[in-house]
Amino acid sequence: MTVFKDGRLVWSRVFWLLFGALIGIGSKDLYLRGLGTGNGEFLGAFSVKWGLGLIAYGLLVLVILTGVIYGILQPNKLFNFIRTLERGIVHYRFLRWVLAIVSVLVPVVFFLSPWGWRFDLPHFRVMLLVCFSFLAGFFLPKERIHWLEKATLMLLLSSTILVIAQQFLQVSDYPFATSWSEANRLWDYSLYFGRDRYIFEEPFSYPTYLTPGRHGLWGLPFLFLSNPSIVVMRIWDVVLWTLPYLLLGIALFIPQQPSLNPTWRWTMVFWTFLFLSQGPIYAPLVLSGLILALGYHRQRLWQSLIITALACFYAGISRWTWMVAPAAWAVLWALVDEEPRQGFWRQIRRPLYLGLAGGLGALLSQIVMNLAFPRPGAIYSTSLSQPLLWYRLWSSATNPTGVVRGLIYAVGPVLIWLIWIILRQRVRWDGLKILAVLGVLISFLAMGLVASVKIGGGSNIHNLDMFLVSLVFLVAITMMSKEDFSSFPGYAWALLAFVLFLPVWNLTRFHSELEIPTDSNPQGAVAEIRQAVQDAAQDGEVLFIDQRQLLTFGEITDVPLVIEYELKDMMNQAMGHNKAYFEIFREDIENHRFRLIVSDPLYVVFQGPKIAFGEENDAWVEEVTIPILGHYETVMRFDKDNIWLLAPKER
Repeated sequence: MTVFKDGRLVWSRVFWLLFGALIGIGSKDLYLRGLGTGNGEFLGAFSVKWGLGLIAYGLLVLVILTGVIYGILQPNKLFNFIRTLERGIVHYRFLRWVLAIVSVLVPVVFFLSPWGWRFDLPHFRVMLLVCFSFLAGFFLPKERIHWLEKATLMLLLSSTILVIAQQFLQVSDYPFATSWSEANRLWDYSLYFGRDRYIFEEPFSYPTYLTPGRHGLWGLPFLFLSNPSIVVMRIWDVVLWTLPYLLLGIALFIPQQPSLNPTWRWTMVFWTFLFLSQGPIYAPLVLSGLILALGYHRQRLWQSLIITALACFYAGISRWTWMVAPAAWAVLWALVDEEPRQGFWRQIRRPLYLGLAGGLGALLSQIVMNLAFPRPGAIYSTSLSQPLLWYRLWSSATNPTGVVRGLIYAVGPVLIWLIWIILRQRVRWDGLKILAVLGVLISFLAMGLVASVKIGGGSNIHNLDMFLVSLVFLVAITMMSKEDFSSFPGYAWALLAFVLFLPVWNLTRFHSELEIPTDSNPQGAVAEIRQAVQDAAQDGEVLFIDQRQLLTFGEITDVPLVIEYELKDMMNQAMGHNKAYFEIFREDIENHRFRLIVSDPLYVVFQGPKIAFGEENDAWVEEVTIPILGHYETVMRFDKDNIWLLAPKER
């Protein structure tokens, strides 16, 4: 007879309790939504098919809830019953692998199918994921591993596949922007390795916001492919929003965690992916962490110094605010590695060297940026003048959840878990280590909160990127202590359940799909825009405020590109109310410098804070829309594709 140890006994009960609550609430969602009603007269509202299906579902739920109650009251007996069932199929390993894989994929395929939108019910979606993950854990032929551990791994694996698949559903060959500035970003990515496809009549200089670490990374297809399509670039975009998270998890939890069994190592890999996806977080910061995780070595100081400098250098040429983050992670790693009470200098010597190496790499990154990639202005020049909208820390039209509450939902259990681990390992954690951890976390938290309330931010928690990656590093570092999970008390297992489950809940409960106007004629619109642009280019300059990707992917050719006044850059300048910048812009507009302007729709509508991104809209209207509409008029509109063409008004 198999008996749980006390910790896992509580863990088992917590899982069954959560599962039972999820079954009940998910079923309530399903029935209250009235799914299938209005299709017939069976039971007063259903077709026979829908009615019988819902009855069968209700009976199945009753059976499952009975098992859940039994699992809460008698977890050992239920576990032994499951073990008995497993022994009955122990010789069918191939079939079990097939059934485990199918169980993982069934909810993913279902949610991505045309039926997915009909079941856009948060609790029901997560309930279905959990149910099939339990099945997958049962079928997985790893008899020595606890069934709930296998089910947990399968849940995180299934959730990871779903999140990645939903990202790939955003890929299309639609020639215009699928979201604000999306298509112009594809133009950005071509400037390092694909600049020869444009005609410049003025000397070229990189836009202020462009960085080789970030935009060069996204632009790699232009380096290796002669003519990458818009589909290829969108696929590459998805790869960069997903693969680095997995690679960082693998680097931190596969080779670095010899005390964990393979099931737990891969569980933490998929947890890393889901945890970071809550941001989400730009790939270069994650890759700088990956460089550190792959190259850091406890015994080889020189190797660690070089790797830390390299990670900081890459972070610095990606975004200047990231340049010291890898150094902070290396310092924490080295400090925790050192045994306490061995002398202050010996304890801080290695972390100090690593911090200095990281600082050198960060400094070198900024020297290279200034010398090799000169830009028209300092990258932080407008950021310092942009207002801070502190109300966005709380619920607002831009973010109904609010930055603070969203952050608590994402990291609350992880912080509590880290506090508990540090207290449990207090022999290893002296005051210096705790002070270093607090210093790094509080600094990155403060920087992230300020960036989140700066105008243009606050819609999610992606500006807390350094804080989130720091937490992943700390979780990995604390697990390197060869701690025996089986000795954890029950409440620690319950807390671990919340740590693992919350990212699943946050990322999988909603259905997402690409919103492209189904009744538009994009190819017809491209042909009309091409003709209008080429005609206008014969008489003067054409300004693409938006939709520059039409030049990038050859939809429009033989038209010189005016590099100034790009959508994102203008918005950034507008949010900072850069008067000098817009004096030049107004002069160009008043003088009818451009024969044609390609823009997103321009409306004089002031919104204020009660509308999502209202302040951003108002800054744009004041600095861009009003000057343009004062001297230009719309000559062609493609409202379904959000494109306007404007020509000078007659004087």
